[in-house]
Amino acid sequence: MYEQLIVLFNLIGAGAAVSIIGGVILRFSRRPIPRDMALLLIGLASLGLFNCVSNLLEWSRITDALDYLEDFTQLLEPMLFGNIFYAFFMFLSRRDVEESEAKYRLLVENQSDMVVRTDADGRFLFVSPSYCRTFGKSEQELLGQSFIPLVHPEDLPTTLERMQQLKRPPHICYVEQRANTVNGWRWLFWADKAILDKTGNIEAIVAVGRDITEMKKAQEDRELLLHVLEMKNKELESIVYAASHDMRTPLVNIRGFGGELRKACESLEAAVGRRADAKLTESLSPLLEQVNESLYFIDAGAAKMQALIDGLLEISRIGTASLRVQPLEMNRILKHIVSSMHYQIQQIGATVTVEALPSCLADARLINQVFTNLLDNALKYRDPQRAPEIRISGHRDGTMCVYRVADNGIGIAPEHQQKVFEIFYRLNAQDKTNGEGLGLSIVLRILDRLGGAIEVESELGRGTTFVVSVPAAAEGNPPPEPSRTDESGSG
Repeated sequence: MYEQLIVLFNLIGAGAAVSIIGGVILRFSRRPIPRDMALLLIGLASLGLFNCVSNLLEWSRITDALDYLEDFTQLLEPMLFGNIFYAFFMFLSRRDVEESEAKYRLLVENQSDMVVRTDADGRFLFVSPSYCRTFGKSEQELLGQSFIPLVHPEDLPTTLERMQQLKRPPHICYVEQRANTVNGWRWLFWADKAILDKTGNIEAIVAVGRDITEMKKAQEDRELLLHVLEMKNKELESIVYAASHDMRTPLVNIRGFGGELRKACESLEAAVGRRADAKLTESLSPLLEQVNESLYFIDAGAAKMQALIDGLLEISRIGTASLRVQPLEMNRILKHIVSSMHYQIQQIGATVTVEALPSCLADARLINQVFTNLLDNALKYRDPQRAPEIRISGHRDGTMCVYRVADNGIGIAPEHQQKVFEIFYRLNAQDKTNGEGLGLSIVLRILDRLGGAIEVESELGRGTTFVVSVPAAAEGNPPPEPSRTDESGSG
């Protein structure tokens, strides 16, 4: 009974081994399975088959056949074991590869950017799901097809020209193109990288793409807005220039005829005086006094209007005037500015100190106007309780020169510090002697034109510092003068 069970089990094992080997071979011929899995199954089944046959021969006591089989098994067994171990390790390696591929596929399939791989002629070897969704096509429809029919005809020459860069190191190119997607023509941005074979020829191209339609639209809207803004600015400057220019003629007439009227009044007053008519003199005196007062206000108003027109004309010219940008020795320029204001500085007893300044890159006429306005502003808004002291210093900060114009004047309250750059804004609107509120507006406009900036630091009752930034002159340009300029009105 025991021997019969052994025979039965060996027959079943042999049949199972033959069935496994036949099944693996048959399946491999119809639908490929992993090679390492086939080798592992065939090796194990073959080893089991030989053991079953050996047991059957031993039970049947066919010794000659058993001897031949044992000899054959001894020759084949190392090969089978080696094949089994090889297949087993290949199986483990394939599992690692499959895990890596699964992670990569998870990344590719779930990202919004499109990923494709093409051959050197542009035929798809791989397309990500996001690419399929964008173009409304399946992977089977796209593989083996060229991307060229999907590109807008107007963008195709540029696309092919850019892709020629893939033949040269670093074998990368960037392309913006319109493509016919499921949502119509859309702007796409592609970053392409060529994969080379051992001979240096392009084997494949890997590209990552992104839909930039909204960004392109925003960019076009921005460019259109800038164009409209530039046109409006030019139109406004033309209007300001024309209006200011045309207003000069009536102002000249007002001031001219006002002067004639004043002379007529003076002649009338002289004629009345010559007649020595006390009664007439008494009756005309109040009238002549009223006329003279009116003429004074007319002349003062006309002068004010003339100053405003001149300021508006200056602002309108800043945006259109041609620039002559060059390296400037700022100590020389400040020395000239301080000298030209010597009388004004001396009259109020101010002290102006100019330290060694770095050279900047700007238009000499405009930068002269900037510091003239700032220095005039510091003298104008001095504190009557102390002698004015103004210090101008500067240093280089990277690609910019930073200049500081500091005074010990009345200072600016925090709520007014940003408003001082607005046109027609004055700290004390009731004070009619402190200009028209255009000086700092002109300074801001000039620095915008020169690629610079201005900031204000101030403490009410202690003084104000204007910080001016202007592009620095390149290294090797004329260095700043080391000497100090010290202008004092005490002597």
